[in-house]
Amino acid sequence: MPDDTSIPRPVALLGYGGLIPFAASAIGAWLPVHWAPLAAFVFMGYSAAILAFLGGLQWGIALEPGSDRCTERLTVGVLPALVAAVALPLGVRSGSILLLVAFLLLLGWEFGRNRAAMPAWYMRLRLHLTAGVALFHLVLLARYAMQ
Repeated sequence: MPDDTSIPRPVALLGYGGLIPFAASAIGAWLPVHWAPLAAFVFMGYSAAILAFLGGLQWGIALEPGSDRCTERLTVGVLPALVAAVALPLGVRSGSILLLVAFLLLLGWEFGRNRAAMPAWYMRLRLHLTAGVALFHLVLLARYAMQ
């Protein structure tokens, strides 16, 4: 019987490895002025893409035969991509705040409404990864708060 609490190794490697671009670009935003805008651009684009990906996961769950709350999942699944599209033209400060709030709200929804549909390891991984994403958003925001 598979262990529902252990994060599968490939999932852990890919999931935690997905934090590397967040870390590199957030830290890169603290480099000399000519590199900072590029790093912030990369950060914002990657953050928007990952947020949209998390929405897409809800579509995958909703399309499974016997999925509960299908309409709710499909709706929630579309919202992250829409938020990401709105966040990008807002600029680094406002856009990053919007993306950060969206990551946190999606995590809250998943814990409240999605927990039973997912293995225990997934929810633990989501919590860890969202904490990392939030941390790197704060690193980026600290850089741009000083301007």
